[in-house]
Amino acid sequence: TRARIYDAALTLFAERGYEQTTMRLVAARAGTSLGLAYRYFKRKDDIVLELYRLTVADFEERVAQLAPGTVSERLRAALALKIALCAPHREVFSAVVPTTLSPQSQAFALGADASDIRARVVSAYQAVVGGGSDVHGLPSLERVALLCFVMQLAMLFYWLHDGSEGQQRTQRLVALVCDSAHLGLGLLMLPEVDNSLTTLVELLQPLFGANAAAALGSSP
Repeated sequence: TRARIYDAALTLFAERGYEQTTMRLVAARAGTSLGLAYRYFKRKDDIVLELYRLTVADFEERVAQLAPGTVSERLRAALALKIALCAPHREVFSAVVPTTLSPQSQAFALGADASDIRARVVSAYQAVVGGGSDVHGLPSLERVALLCFVMQLAMLFYWLHDGSEGQQRTQRLVALVCDSAHLGLGLLMLPEVDNSLTTLVELLQPLFGANAAAALGSSP
């Protein structure tokens, strides 16, 4: 029943848009009562968060199986994987993005209710970067992983608005950014650049919640 409600909601998000989809409509599409729908999902935002968590779980599992390689190669593979996992729900993500970008929404991508999701994604990118053959000497994997998460958000936003056939422009952008990663890693090993990175992470961390510091790379 929970799966039916979840699938019905995603279908309606894609068909009608997020704001026009009510829990009553979701229950009707799922063939269940409104009360039972609320038993499994107290609000529409919880369904969006469920989509995030399921996608992240798939991402974590697949990232653990990435082939050995340089940081650039592994990062490119991870971003391509993330996009591939989101592709079946592209219309759904397009429908819910305005909500996930609103601080007033319970499904706000940087809100408290999504803090566990962000921490898991950052941890996954820490494994991606940490498994690179050219990572030796990098001062802080946690801080780099946080920046990778921010880059992922930007890439997914670009991908959602990419009207090129097969989203080829997104593929080119991912390749361009990841091919530059080797140079970026070299720069991060310079003390003055590392200090700038530390400041950047300090500025970003408030967006991730008061209790996210340990998971998001606050260590010096």
